[in-house]
Amino acid sequence: MKQQIVSLIACVLLLAACSKDPKPDRATPFIGSWRTELADSSFVTFQTFWKIERSGPNMVKIATTDSVVSRMEDFIPSFAVERQVYNVRIDESDDMILNYSRASPSTIFTYAGTASIVDGKLIAKIQETSGIDGSTWSKTTVFHK
Repeated sequence: MKQQIVSLIACVLLLAACSKDPKPDRATPFIGSWRTELADSSFVTFQTFWKIERSGPNMVKIATTDSVVSRMEDFIPSFAVERQVYNVRIDESDDMILNYSRASPSTIFTYAGTASIVDGKLIAKIQETSGIDGSTWSKTTVFHK
């Protein structure tokens, strides 16, 4: 009888532990395809795309593509910057910690900052540093689904 009571208590404790809601993965709100608004100039239109996928607990993989569409195709051709992929983590305050480098034929840019979801938009606050002269500049980019 004592064995059955101990088994029953163990079973109840196991059921209670399994029924608790698991801690949600902080990456979930970031998952999906994001894009910036079009940035127009008199010669070209710019747009940035981020495709974000889960890569582990509280980790995401960002695939970035920048699109440049020329309004003067004879002088400035349209192009897309090569797709690059970065793995980033989500911290305890539900911010993506952005810390990565992007290489181009002429330089390397390093990026540091955070991104968070605000009112259904992905807001990225980034400081860029040029690998050529070390100059830095900050920008805030707003992405929409």
